[in-house]
Amino acid sequence: MTSDSAGGAGRRVDDEPGLAALAERFAVGDLNPKRYARLRQDALAALGRRKIAPLLLPGETILAEHHWVEGHARLPEAPFAETGQAAGTLYASDRRLFRWRFHDCPSPSASPPPDIEETLEFRWYAEIAGVERRRSFRWGEAVAGLAIAGFAWLLLARLGVTGPFLLAVGVFGTVHAMMVPTRYATVVFDGSDDGWPVWAGATDSGRAVLGEVSRRAARSIVSGEGGLPSRR
Repeated sequence: MTSDSAGGAGRRVDDEPGLAALAERFAVGDLNPKRYARLRQDALAALGRRKIAPLLLPGETILAEHHWVEGHARLPEAPFAETGQAAGTLYASDRRLFRWRFHDCPSPSASPPPDIEETLEFRWYAEIAGVERRRSFRWGEAVAGLAIAGFAWLLLARLGVTGPFLLAVGVFGTVHAMMVPTRYATVVFDGSDDGWPVWAGATDSGRAVLGEVSRRAARSIVSGEGGLPSRR
């Protein structure tokens, strides 16, 4: 069975009344940055649950949820310009796994990131093959380290004390990129190597969601059920 999807077009997530009210309070100084970030994260989690609620079947319950920010997909168009980031949330119910992706603009002055469309979709556990741990080489960090090291090496005689320092920074950055790859998890679907990447999976919420997905996907393979509604 293919996954269904809901949501997508429409107003920005940050235009939702609850998030807009928080942004106004932050703008006038009623909230400090730390409290604003915490309240905003709680409001986003609640918003995701409200979006999912109409899709839940009778008796279906959400067991765990995990939220993360994927970061900037590209450099800003103007120096020092604030841009939003791609964010994702997983909601594991007792029957299926929901994923909500959207553009996250934590600062009221940030512009939404390009090419990020809000989507809400799900997969039944019977469609999930399991959870894989994967690694991704830090190409950006390696290239930046090599560039810094090369610049420092070419101008080593002119830079004085700064030259060896920049050379060490560049070498360290390159070695770090090679020795410490980015680790993430992927929810893999049956019959495909593609899936849903999951970031910050080592957190408590990440382990809770991935644990539920692994157990219920394995159980669905054995039982042949996986949360699919009965057909009559």
